[in-house]
Amino acid sequence: FRRWPKRWRQRLTPANLLTICIFILALNLAIFLLYLPYNFYRGFMVAHQFGLSTQTVIGWFSDWSKSVLIELLIAIGTWTTLYGFMKLLPRRWPLPVGVLMVTFLFIFTLLTPTLITPLFYKVSPLENGDLRTRIITLTQRAGMTADEVYTIDASSKTTEVNAYVTAFGKQQRIVLFDTLIDSYSPDEVEVVLAHELGHWYYHHVLLSLLGIGAVGWLGLFGLRWLLDRLWPWLGLRSPSDIAGLPFVLVLVYLASTLSLPVENSFSRFGEHQADVFALTVSQKPEVFILLFEQIAEQNLSIVDPPAWEKFIFYTHPSIAERIHFAEQFQTN
Repeated sequence: FRRWPKRWRQRLTPANLLTICIFILALNLAIFLLYLPYNFYRGFMVAHQFGLSTQTVIGWFSDWSKSVLIELLIAIGTWTTLYGFMKLLPRRWPLPVGVLMVTFLFIFTLLTPTLITPLFYKVSPLENGDLRTRIITLTQRAGMTADEVYTIDASSKTTEVNAYVTAFGKQQRIVLFDTLIDSYSPDEVEVVLAHELGHWYYHHVLLSLLGIGAVGWLGLFGLRWLLDRLWPWLGLRSPSDIAGLPFVLVLVYLASTLSLPVENSFSRFGEHQADVFALTVSQKPEVFILLFEQIAEQNLSIVDPPAWEKFIFYTHPSIAERIHFAEQFQTN
């Protein structure tokens, strides 16, 4: 044990860390710039063409710059941690990296509503009134004790509507897009919020984080197995050679793409659970049906996509399926 600090200093020097950080920064910055034209076309030009965006060019680039900065910091922290432990613990690195990865996921999710969201939106408490009273009553009926209700100025960027609930221990808050409040009736707002409360009730965020952590941990052991066998073929000096990062990124992309149907199947199941909860708690299936008809029209959604497309790409049940289920609920 007494030899470990000296051995670690030999394996991971400040020069090693600096090299890793510079390489990660340069590679990720190049990727962001490469995708910039596509992201601008899809996120700004197409969105404006179909009336889904209210953002200015300056506003879009401001948000893009902030997103890039956040993602660069995360990338540097993630990959520096990975390659640092690969050098320190050539055989055991998946264990500490996995622990740190899961810990970071929980902390980032916990801090996002209070630290990240305000960087992109103006967050304000919802004024006292009938809507706030109805929301508090609904949350109590669902079993939540949240009394923090906020609205964000989504209308400064988009015409789309949304709401979400964040709840970790005693930190419970409800956030509504101002587009939802301005465009829909209080009954419809209640149904949207009841759906989000369903995610809280069934612990979907927690289960998702645990699932990501478990799969990611298995992926780390798989990565070690591959690098131990392929590093000479890749022309690397060792499995922990930072020059292998592009290969690792390709593996991550391939694994993410291949696992998409499975991930989305779990996501659709969770969304259906939240729909059932919303209908049960609100007891307003007719409002649910009208709401999704309006959302489909406003968001230019494909109401009934092909089965293969839904299986691979859709994180939510189709609009047609959700309306059909609400009609069955109403009949029963």
